[in-house]
Amino acid sequence: MIKLVKPLKDIYITQYFGENKVGKGFYAKFGLSSDNHNGIDLRCRVGCLGVGTHEGIAILKESESFGKYIVLNNVKNGEGYDTIYGHLSEFLVKDGDFVKQNQPMYRTGKSGTASNGPHLHFAYRDWRGYKVADLDNGYLGSKDPSMYMDKNWDKDNAYHRYGRKREYLAEIKMRFHNQWLHKQLLKTDQLKKIYDNSFINALVYGGWGFEELMDEAFTEWRYNKKEDYKKGTIAFT
Repeated sequence: MIKLVKPLKDIYITQYFGENKVGKGFYAKFGLSSDNHNGIDLRCRVGCLGVGTHEGIAILKESESFGKYIVLNNVKNGEGYDTIYGHLSEFLVKDGDFVKQNQPMYRTGKSGTASNGPHLHFAYRDWRGYKVADLDNGYLGSKDPSMYMDKNWDKDNAYHRYGRKREYLAEIKMRFHNQWLHKQLLKTDQLKKIYDNSFINALVYGGWGFEELMDEAFTEWRYNKKEDYKKGTIAFT
């Protein structure tokens, strides 16, 4: 069974597989008859450390539109799959290297004419009979990588309790028995936030305060515990 891990530490999807946020005809000019995105775009800064989502052989490439990119090939006797990591700024492995799952492999960037800013293009393809399968599927054989990821892999770190062990009683008390919290949320007609897992987890596990979470311009709480943020840790690095 294929099981991929996250390509980056912090996950925020800016464009899903099958979407087209850039305009009619944009993807068609790259040979995609669906005229939709054939991968997942992930937010990052230039220089974010990225890993191989599975083991395989790294094939280093560069093109005008895609910039620097890596094809991580896990094909044996003509059968298997590969993943693609595009718009990179730096390769951390050599062409032909064997890469282990979760091994640092690249740094993100904005290379290539198809990139309008820093992001990681992440794609998946099946191989059959020594070639990419389903080339006529409208996405040049690419499929949604999410099918092979853990459930809720695309949620922020707060949703996953920053990796901390779950404390059900603390969550219940914060969510349903904190009258002060309910009163504050009612003031702005946002009581529904008690059902937002990321919001509740930031209070219970992240050490964040209510006012910090209500500041729409501040999003670091979604990715870091407050104690780590105060030490200088920032998201998407």
